[in-house]
Amino acid sequence: MLFGGKREEIELGTELKFFKNRFGIDLTYFEKTDSQLPVEVTLDGATGYTSTYSNEGEQFYKGFEVGINFVPIRTDNFEWNANFNFATLNRYVNKVSDFSDVNVLSESWRGLQLQERAGDQWGTLYGRAYSRDDNGNKMLSASGNPQYDSNEYLGNILPDFTGGFTNNIYYKNFSLGFDFDFQKGGKLFSGSTMFNNYSGL
Repeated sequence: MLFGGKREEIELGTELKFFKNRFGIDLTYFEKTDSQLPVEVTLDGATGYTSTYSNEGEQFYKGFEVGINFVPIRTDNFEWNANFNFATLNRYVNKVSDFSDVNVLSESWRGLQLQERAGDQWGTLYGRAYSRDDNGNKMLSASGNPQYDSNEYLGNILPDFTGGFTNNIYYKNFSLGFDFDFQKGGKLFSGSTMFNNYSGL
């Protein structure tokens, strides 16, 4: 019988306001552990089954968040309100289950898999990659086609950090808002790029 997981969490933060609330900063650091997670675990086909369910998953998270709010201009008829945010998130797999250290979350073209592996960050990508010699050169077959190794580590989907910049401008009864978002890191798989390369585009 499956049951809900358990969470242990600690969060530290502060919120500060200055200059008659025209400048503010919000800082937060958190750590949390989710254990006894109900998860569907993929199995090797040799077992005669494709998957099973268990309550043994455990994951650990930690991150840092910064929010800054400021009002550069404020008059009777006009106000510009701006917000900037920045965040990091690290997510680790402590345990998948008692009988497996690897769980396949999803699959895509040519054996590409999104996995969670005990001891690694959550969200690892495994699939085929070019076979290379000791000098890093691609290895070719007798016909000149590239050779591939399967089940190779290709990267992680989690970004190093994310952030955004939000602006709201008010003039009398009119308002205008616009946003900018950014992130660094995080691998992705593009099916469009794969088919374009295959077609020679």
